[in-house]
Parts: sequence; structure tokens; C-alpha cells
Amino acid sequence: MIAGVRRAFLIASGERYARMGINLVMLVVVARLLTPVDFGISVLGSGFLLIADELREVGTASYLIQKENVATTEIRTAFTVIFLVTLVLTAVLILAAPRLATFYSTPELQPYLYLVAATFLVGPFPATTLALLRRDLAFGTLAVIRTVSALVLCFVTIILATLGFRYLSLGWGALASATTNLILGLYYRPAFSGFVPSLREWRGAARFAGYDCVTILLNRACDLLPYIVFGRTLGLEVVGMLRQASTTSQLPERMLLSSVGSVALPVFSAALRNGHALKQFYLGGIDYITAVYWPALALLAILAHPIVQLLFGQQWEAIVPLVQIMSCAWMFSFPTPLTYPVLIAVGAVRNTLAESLAGLPISAFILILASLYGLRAVVLSMLLTLPLQACVALYFVRRQIPFTVAELAGAVAKSCQITVLSVAGPLVFALAMDLDFRFTLPAAAVIAGLAVAGWLTGIWLTQHRLLEDIKQVVQSMVRIVGFAGKGRLAWWHDGRSG
Repeated sequence: MIAGVRRAFLIASGERYARMGINLVMLVVVARLLTPVDFGISVLGSGFLLIADELREVGTASYLIQKENVATTEIRTAFTVIFLVTLVLTAVLILAAPRLATFYSTPELQPYLYLVAATFLVGPFPATTLALLRRDLAFGTLAVIRTVSALVLCFVTIILATLGFRYLSLGWGALASATTNLILGLYYRPAFSGFVPSLREWRGAARFAGYDCVTILLNRACDLLPYIVFGRTLGLEVVGMLRQASTTSQLPERMLLSSVGSVALPVFSAALRNGHALKQFYLGGIDYITAVYWPALALLAILAHPIVQLLFGQQWEAIVPLVQIMSCAWMFSFPTPLTYPVLIAVGAVRNTLAESLAGLPISAFILILASLYGLRAVVLSMLLTLPLQACVALYFVRRQIPFTVAELAGAVAKSCQITVLSVAGPLVFALAMDLDFRFTLPAAAVIAGLAVAGWLTGIWLTQHRLLEDIKQVVQSMVRIVGFAGKGRLAWWHDGRSG
């Protein structure tokens, strides 16, 4: 089972890295073609799409994944619910577009929201097929679909931005990507028998989806609250700055942890179906997450200036201190990737809602209060809200998977040592050079090298479980290089003998 988890995680991680690289290329190019106002419009429009998308699924994906056995009637019910909700929400988006544009005093928002509605309308079929692929642990197929969709998004967005479509280039790119998801999803997992309208199993789906839908909607609403509120009170330029700062500070999460969420729920559910206890999986996951996540965030805080300059250019230099603060705050979010999968896998869907209600409204209130003092105060408030949410999450997880505080401390003890060793070299170098953390690219490369060396040293000194994974990766690379070398040598001898 552990080997299967590692394989699934490696495939999902490879896909995430590929998508991350593709999105990074798009971000670097588009940031030089669009203004902060253009980004602000896209953030608002995409935010409404995200909320609508979460409402549409109403927990159906998780419902199909966590069930012990899934009948055709249940697939049909899930698809029918998705389809009906899609029609209703698409109509709402279209009707609300003029009013939202007026509310934000931004006429350009209206055509963007029409593109959002068109993108949303494409989704019912791939939403069902991708959920079934996740249940089947078909992460290789999912990797192909998502990577190709990311390539389409990148290509279309860059081409249209170059041609002068401004903010609309992001909307057309999203529509092209959603269409690609539709085509590839139907190709790899057609499940046409599940696309017959039916509400026969609506009671079971409704019991699960009701809690799950409210939970997801509440989380997404709180995530988007700063952008929606600041778009009205502080202007779209501030929204664009906050968005870019948040995007930069979440690079470690997207590079290292985003695959955890897609793997954890199907893996935890399969583990329970096979009679395994989740405690070792959960604490082991925390151990792995913090060992890579914390050092990456610490390094990002140190290298925020050169990274922002490299990604976005000189015009975005004002977000550097915001990125540094956010990077420190996100360290407290380490339980987040596993909280929802664990609670859903054990059937505690009600606890997901209770967990959200216990932490998110307070966090939202703190953010709104901080907004009275400006953007930096909002970012600083994350040092309070994220630890609060982490404590709430751990409380609800412990109710389902009992573990002691000492066991949790033991799970992160090595990660603390690894993080200290990872940043020791970069900090000494920065202080010795008196660079005030405004590094040139060569200096940043040296610091990154010191951080990697310190991280590997920490892994070795603590004998962390990652050491075995690193050894296996190195051995695989050696075998690949050796095989390639033998091939080149054979080609050389064949050429000479010929």
C-alpha cells in the first residue's frame, strides 16, 4: 500500500511540476504584457468562476471517490445534479454580469464574465469523468489530461495577450483549457452510461453533498473575500498586487504540496476499504509535508526580491515585503492539505463544515478589520489567522484519528531541524555580504545552492524518511544515465566497425 501511495504521489507531483512550469512561463510572459488593473479584472472574474464551480460540484466528486462501491445509478445522479446546477448558475452569471460591472465601476468586467459563463457551461462532463478517474487511482491519465489543458491555457493566453486582447486573453485561455478537459476526459473515461439523466439516488448524494457544498463554498468565499472587498474599497490595483503577492508566496505549496490533495482522498479512502488505520498515514504525511514545505517557504522569504523581479519585473517590486510576510505565515498551514481528505475518507463530512465554521468566520472578520489599516495590515493579519485555522483543523482531525500532541511534535521535530539547517547558510551569506536581501541573480543562485546543501545535510543528519526516497531517485538516475551511456558506446563501436 505504501509503495502504491508513493507511486501515485510521484505521478501527481510530476504532473503538478509540469503544470507549474507551464503556468510559470505564462505568468512571466503575461505579467509583462498586462497591467495590474488587467490582472485585477481577471482575478474578480475568475473568483466568481471558482465559486460557481464549487457550487456546481456540490460534493459529487468527493461523494463518488469516498463510497465503498459506486453503482451506475449513483454516477447518473451525480452527473444530473452537476448538469442542472450548471444550467442554473450559468444563467445567474450571465444575468449578473452587467450589475457586477456597474457595482465595481468596471465596464470591462462584463465581457469577461460572459467568458466565465461560457467556460463554466463546458464543465459537467469532465467533472464526472475526472472524479471517476481519481477514484480509480488513474493518476497517469489525469496527468496527461491536466498537462495538455495547461499547455492549451498557456498558448492561447500568451498569443491573445500579444495580440492586444488584454484581460480577455486570460478568459479565452480558460475557455480553451476547459474545452480541452472536456475532449480528453470523454476520450479517456467516456462513461456514457453515466450521462443518462437520473435522480434515483438523490437522497444519499444530497446528505453528503449538502455539508460538503457548504464547506467548500465557505472556504472559497473566505479565500476570495479580500479580492472582492478590496476591489470595491481599495481599487483594482491593490487587488492585482495582493493577487501577485499571494501567487508568489504560494509557489512552494503549488510546487510541492498541490499534488497531495489530489492523491490523499482516494488513497485514504482506498486504505480504509482495505482495513488500514489512517493514523500512520496522517502523521507520516505531516512529516513529509513539513520537511519540504517549511524549508521552501523560509528560502522564499529570503529570496523574495530576486524572485519577484525575475517573475514579474521592476513594476511589481512593491509586493516584495508582502511576499516575505506571507511566506512566514503559510508555515502554519501545514495541516491543511490533509484535513479535508482525512475527514471525508472517514465519513465525517459534517465535521468539515463544523471545522470551517469554527475558524473561517473569525479569520474573515480579522481580515476585514485589518483592511481598515491598509494592505500591509491585511497581510500581517495572516500571522494570526493561519495559526488559528491550523489549531482548529488539528482539533477536528484528532476527533477522528486520535493522536497525542507529543506524537504530532515528534512528526515535525526533524522538519524543524531540517529547516534551520536549510536557512543557516543563506542567512550567514546574506549577513556577510550585507546585501539587505536585495540579491543579484548570481547571489540568489549561490543562496539557493547553500539552502539545498543545508536541506540535504539536514535530511542525512536526522535520518529522515525522505533519505530513502532520495536514494531511490539517485539510483534511478544513475541507472538511466548508465543505460544511455551504454547506448552511446554501442553506437560509437557500431559506427567505427561500419
